[in-house]
Amino acid sequence: MARSPVPVFMIACLAAILAACSTAPVRSPERTAMTDALEQARRQFLMSLHDWALTGRIAVHNESENWNATLRWTQQQDAYALRLMGPLGQGAVQLEGGGDGVMMRLADGQTFTAQDAEALLRERLGWNMPVAGLRYWVLGLADPRFEAGKELDEAGRPLWLEQSGWRVEFSRYAPVNGVDLPHKLALNNPHLQVRLVIDRWELAP
Repeated sequence: MARSPVPVFMIACLAAILAACSTAPVRSPERTAMTDALEQARRQFLMSLHDWALTGRIAVHNESENWNATLRWTQQQDAYALRLMGPLGQGAVQLEGGGDGVMMRLADGQTFTAQDAEALLRERLGWNMPVAGLRYWVLGLADPRFEAGKELDEAGRPLWLEQSGWRVEFSRYAPVNGVDLPHKLALNNPHLQVRLVIDRWELAP
C-alpha cells in the first residue's frame, strides 16, 4: 500500500496545538488543552483512513474455552475481510462483510451468511464479539455511533475506552507512517476476553 499522508497529519496536530495553547487555559495534567488538541487532530486523521490492513495474533477466552489464532484483517471503506487461522493451520475461519451482509467460510468449505458479523460469530462460534466496534478500537478510536468513557495519555492516545458494555485497554502503541497506532490491546466484558497483538500495520492514503 502507498504511504500515508503524514505531513497532513503533522500539520493538523501542530495547528491544533498552537490554537489550544493560545486560547485555552492550563487545566489538570489528565486533561490539558494540549492533550485535547492532540486527541482531536489524531481522531480526525484516523477517521479519514478508509483503507488499511493489519496482521497479528488474537486470543479469545470465554467461560468454556480458550482459542488462539493468527489474524489478517483488511478494511476497504465499509468492506472488510478477516482471516483467523489456528495453530498449524487448524480451524481456519474467513469472515467477509459489508453493507449488504456478512459471510463466514470455515476450513471444511462450509459457508454461512447473516446480516451482521456479531450475529454470525455468536451463532457459529459462541462469541459475542463486536466486530463493528472493533473496526474503530483497533485504531485507538471510540466507535462514533455510541457514547464512550475514556482516559487519555499526554499524547492524546486512549489508555482505555469503555463502550457498549466493553472495556478496551491499550498497553502499547507504536508509530506507523508517522501516527501512533495500537500494537497491543485487551477487550473485556463479563462473558468474553480478547487479547490482540498487532505485528504489522499497512495504511493507504
